[in-house]
Amino acid sequence: MNFIKADIFAEPASFDLLTGILIDLGVNGFEIVDNKDFEEFLQSKEGNWDYIESSLLQLKNAKPRVTVYFEDNDTGREIFLSVKEKLDIITEVESDLFGDLVIEEQVVDENDWANNWKQFFKPFNIGDKLIVTPSWEAVYNPNRKILKIDPGSSFGTGQHQTTKLCLENLERHIHGGEKVLDVGCGSGILSVGAMLLGADSVCFGDISENAVKSAEENLNNNGIDKARYSAFLGDITKDKALLDSLGYDYDIICANIVADVLINMSDLFVKLLKKNGMLFASGIIVERVDEVRDALEKSGLQENYIEISEGWCIVTMSK
Repeated sequence: MNFIKADIFAEPASFDLLTGILIDLGVNGFEIVDNKDFEEFLQSKEGNWDYIESSLLQLKNAKPRVTVYFEDNDTGREIFLSVKEKLDIITEVESDLFGDLVIEEQVVDENDWANNWKQFFKPFNIGDKLIVTPSWEAVYNPNRKILKIDPGSSFGTGQHQTTKLCLENLERHIHGGEKVLDVGCGSGILSVGAMLLGADSVCFGDISENAVKSAEENLNNNGIDKARYSAFLGDITKDKALLDSLGYDYDIICANIVADVLINMSDLFVKLLKKNGMLFASGIIVERVDEVRDALEKSGLQENYIEISEGWCIVTMSK
């Protein structure tokens, strides 16, 4: 099915009234772009983030607008025309508040809308043993383990440098029989990779329910026996009962998160690792790697080495 995408450019002060009018006319959902909100986000001290995708930074200069979608059929077009007529009337009598209410429209295809990103996700090699591929690609390589991944709404296709660094280190240090913990699992790609490389078991979790669900699906799609993995949902920095349920005897911990969270969890990593166990801490921009390493050393871990790839780092530590 096709949709009509309509961008309605208006003054931000009118957004509440404008969206109310749209709801009255039968519009059930909309997107709001207000560059002032994005400026506030950039200036906010809350949240854990070190890096913002360059495409998002374009929102700083975006024209304020409300975007709505209408089904490209008789009913949808009827609603769309009623919206246009209403906005024409408003423009004549309330232009000071609403602005010009310029409408730009285009027809978009539902399949393109949902699946266009897939054209950029193709099979690729990581390290010497893995080939990462989306499930919709047919891949055969007798010399590599095939790691099938469908990220859904979760982070982790293996294309980002932080994920590659983790997978390369798993290949380097898994020799068979290891017990692995994947904290902040995202799509579960590191858990799948660990199992394909020879780990005996993996426990993975995230604060996002969608991530945990996605990870479970990806382990199943790669043929990993359900008896060899377990999943948890929640924040182990705040829930001691959940933390205790994980056990404290892991050979390897993967934590591909961000610097602030890694620092906050440094004492927990020491507890969760068995003696001589290893931590792969990644998701760190190069400017903050010393800060993360120092926190982990202060907690009692010893640095093995730091690797850098295109401005991103992994810190490997041992207990």
